[in-house]
Amino acid sequence: MLKQSEKAAGTETTMIENSEGVIQTDINGFKVDGWRMALEVDGRAVDLSQARMVRDPSSPRTAKWVYSTPQITWKIDLERRPDDIVIRSTIHNTGSRAVKLGKAVLFQADSVFLGGDGDEIVALMWPGEHARQNVYRLDDPQLPADTKIKTQFYNATRRLAVQVGFLTFQRADAQVSVKTGPSGSAVELTAWCDFAGWMLAAGASTQTETFRLAAGDDPYRQMEQWAEQAGELAGSKIWKDPPIGYLGWSWTDCIHGSQTYQQATLEVLDAINAKLAGFGVRYLWTSMTNLEGSLPGNWLKWNDRSIPMGREAFIDAVRDRGFVPGFWVGPFYLCSTLPDAMEELGEAILKNPDGSPMVVCPSWSHGDAGLLKLKDRPCLYALDPSHPKSLAYIRKVFETYRRWGIRYYMIDFLEAGAGSLGSFPYRSHYDQSLVAGPEAYLKFIRTIKEAAGEDAFLLSSTGPKMHNAGVVEGARVGGDFGEGRALSPESFFYPATFVINQMDFWTAARDALTSRAIHYHEHRTLYLADAANVLTVDQPVPVNHARIAATIHALFGAGTMLGDDLRTIHPERLSMIKKTLPRPAQAARPVDLFELPSAGGLSMFQRHVDKPGQEFDVIAMFNLLDRPIERELDVAKTRLNPNQDYLAWDFWNESFVGILRGGSTIHVDAESVRVLRLTPNEDCPTLLGTDMHLMMGEMEIEQASYDPDTMIFHLRATRPSGESGTAFIHAPNNVYVKNFEGLHLAKDGRDNSLVIAVPLVFDDQGHAAKEIHFGILKEVLDMHKLNLA
Repeated sequence: MLKQSEKAAGTETTMIENSEGVIQTDINGFKVDGWRMALEVDGRAVDLSQARMVRDPSSPRTAKWVYSTPQITWKIDLERRPDDIVIRSTIHNTGSRAVKLGKAVLFQADSVFLGGDGDEIVALMWPGEHARQNVYRLDDPQLPADTKIKTQFYNATRRLAVQVGFLTFQRADAQVSVKTGPSGSAVELTAWCDFAGWMLAAGASTQTETFRLAAGDDPYRQMEQWAEQAGELAGSKIWKDPPIGYLGWSWTDCIHGSQTYQQATLEVLDAINAKLAGFGVRYLWTSMTNLEGSLPGNWLKWNDRSIPMGREAFIDAVRDRGFVPGFWVGPFYLCSTLPDAMEELGEAILKNPDGSPMVVCPSWSHGDAGLLKLKDRPCLYALDPSHPKSLAYIRKVFETYRRWGIRYYMIDFLEAGAGSLGSFPYRSHYDQSLVAGPEAYLKFIRTIKEAAGEDAFLLSSTGPKMHNAGVVEGARVGGDFGEGRALSPESFFYPATFVINQMDFWTAARDALTSRAIHYHEHRTLYLADAANVLTVDQPVPVNHARIAATIHALFGAGTMLGDDLRTIHPERLSMIKKTLPRPAQAARPVDLFELPSAGGLSMFQRHVDKPGQEFDVIAMFNLLDRPIERELDVAKTRLNPNQDYLAWDFWNESFVGILRGGSTIHVDAESVRVLRLTPNEDCPTLLGTDMHLMMGEMEIEQASYDPDTMIFHLRATRPSGESGTAFIHAPNNVYVKNFEGLHLAKDGRDNSLVIAVPLVFDDQGHAAKEIHFGILKEVLDMHKLNLA
C-alpha cells in the first residue's frame, strides 16, 4: 500500500512502500482510499503496481517508478499542502526507441464518498463550448460524463467542497471523468491528461500536466485559489482597463440598408464623442464589413463597397476621432470559394478522421454570402494550427494589421482548429512534435499574439477559454449577449435586427448570468472574463430588461461594446449606459452558484467594496422568471455580519429600502433586477448611494466621510465634465442639517431619520464637492421652545 507520511508542518508527503501502487490520503477530513495512477504507453495501460519504486533521498516527497516493459521511468512529486495535494510528474524514456504516449492518469478512484444518501450534492462542470455549462445534481441523468480541466463538487448539507482537476492544461488535453453510483453520493473519478499518441523519443523526458485535489468547506475559495495558481503558472498578463467601444448592429444594418458602414459608423463615433465624452468609450470593433464580400480568408482584401473611402483613410478617420480600430477575425476559417487562398493554403486544411477536408461551417451566411440561395453559399474549412503555411499566413495577416494600426481583435470560432478541445476533432496535424489539442492549438494562437503585438487586445471567442490563459487578454466566456444581426431572411431575428422578450434566447440574459457565474474566478487571474459582450438598452427593449443588461455589464468588470445607435438613442437609455461607466476592475461574485438548480437559474451576485472612508456591499438580485420572487439575504452565503444593521439603498428604484439585517427577505419583480447597496449603519450621517453609477460609490465617490467632532459630512465626487447627478445621504433621527440650501431633505416616516439628496454638477475638471453641516436636533428644538416662551 502506498501511504503518506506528513511532517509536522503538514506540507510534505513521503512515499513509503509499493505493494499495491495505491495512495490513501486525508485532506481536512475528506478521505480517499484506493487512489491509483497509470500510464498509457504504446497502446497499453501500466499502473504503479507494475513498477519498482526508487526513493529520492534528496526529496522525501518524490519517488521514481521504474518499469522494465515498457522501458520508462515515471518520476512523481506528491506535495501535501494544508487544503490540497498537488502532483507533478515527469515521464522519462530509458529505452532505445521512441514510445507512444496516451493518457497519463494522475487520479483514479472507484468510490469517492462525497456525502450520504439524501445530501444536497452538486457538481460544477466545464464540459466544452456548446455543452450546457451548469451546476448539476449529482444524480442528474444529464450530468456530463467528462469535463475539461476540473470539476467542482459541493455538498451543501455537510458543507464539504471538493475540487478535482489540473493546474496546468496547455500541452496535453486535461480532463476529469465523473461516474455516479447507485447511491448518488459516491462517484468514480478519473483525471487524466491525454498525449494523444505523441511520441516520446529515446532518452527524452516530458512533464505531465500538474494535478490538484482540494478539500474544504468553501467551493468559491477553492475555485479562486485554483485560478490564482493556474494563472501564475500560465504566465497570465492582466490588461489594466477593460476595453469599452462600439460595435453596432442592434438597430442598424449596413448590408441591406441605404447607408454604408463607413457613413453610419463615423457618424456614430461622432455621436459618442458628443454624448459620452469622458466616459472612456475608445474602441471600434469592425465585424466583417472590412473584408471583401465579408468572407473569411479575405483578411487582407478591403471591402470598398462598405467602406468606399479606402482602408487607410477609414482607419485614419477612426483614429482621428480618438478611437482604437479593431477587427473581427476567424483565424482558422478559410472560405471554399476563394481560389487564391485555396491554392496557397489547400494543403494546410485540417482533415476529418476519414481523410476528407474538414468542413467547420457548411453554409456561411454573413455579408454577400447571405444574399445567395442556400445551396450556393460557400462552406468554410479550418487551417491546421501547426502547419508551416498556416503559421506563416496568419503571422502575415496580423503583422499587416499591426502596420495598419489595428490594436483590438475579436478572434472568433477558435474551436475550428482546437481539435479535442472543441467540436471538430481532426485526423492528425502536420507538426507531430506538438501534442494534438492544446499544444498544437496554442502554437497558432501564440503566433497571432506575437504578430499582433503586446499592446494589442485579443478577445478569444467560441472555443477554448481557460486554455488561452497567458496568451489572450480577454476571453468571451459566454455567448452573443446583447448582439443584433443583419436583416437576413434565414436568421431567427428576421425581419428584425434584435430579439426582445425572451430571457432564454441565446443573446439574452440567462446565458450571460450563468456563464459569468461559472467563470467568475477566471476574471483578472487568467484574463478578463467577458460574459457581457454587447450592451443594447435602447427602445423598444423593455426598461426592466435594459436595466438587467446594464447591471450585468456594470457589475462584471469586463469590456463592453455598444450595440445601440448613439445618434438617435433616447436620453434615458443613454443615461443607463453612463451608469455602467467607468468599469470597475473587480467582478461581482455569484452567491447562489452551488444552490440546487431551479427554473429560475442563477440570480444573486455580490461585490464587497473596501476603499478609504467607505466599506459597503453591492448585491444584485436578478429574476428572469415571469413571476415575482422573494430572495433572502442569507448571512452565510453573502458573508454579511449577522450582528450588523445595514442601510439599504435600491439603485434602480432610487429609494431607501430601510435598515436591514442578514436574513431579510427582498422582493424582486418578474423579469427585473434589484441592485442594493448595503452600508453598515454606524448611527451617524452615511452615504447611502448615488444615481450615477451602479456601484454606487466605488467609481464616482472620492470621499464620503463624517467628522463627529465638527459634525461635518465631506462629500467629493468625480464624473466627466458637464455631467450631473445625485448622492444620497442617510442621517439618524437625532440630527438636523444647518446649511440646507440646495439640498433635498426628506424625513423617513418610519423612523424619523433623514434621507438627503445632494445634487451635484461637475466642473471643467470633472469634480464636485459638498460639505453638509449637522447639528444636534434636541438642542435646536430646545432653543425653539425657549424662543416661543
